[in-house]
Amino acid sequence: GGNPFRKINEARQYNGAEVKPIIIAIRQEESTMHTKAYCEARKEFINCIVLSPICIGVSLIIAFTEWLPIMRAEKNKTEE
Repeated sequence: GGNPFRKINEARQYNGAEVKPIIIAIRQEESTMHTKAYCEARKEFINCIVLSPICIGVSLIIAFTEWLPIMRAEKNKTEE
């Protein structure tokens, strides 16, 4: 029982140095909960950026190793 506000005030009076770290710890815990989603999103964002040059690279390799020789071969056939 008793008034919870009175207990908080007493805690602030007697343990003023201990109350602030608890509040800070609670705020940090809340922010880390938000940061988990942020970290996941950031990780996926970085993955997309990292994968995009690989995709472009694969496309360029296929273009130059597969399709360019076919184009050259076909072009040589028509010139002959």
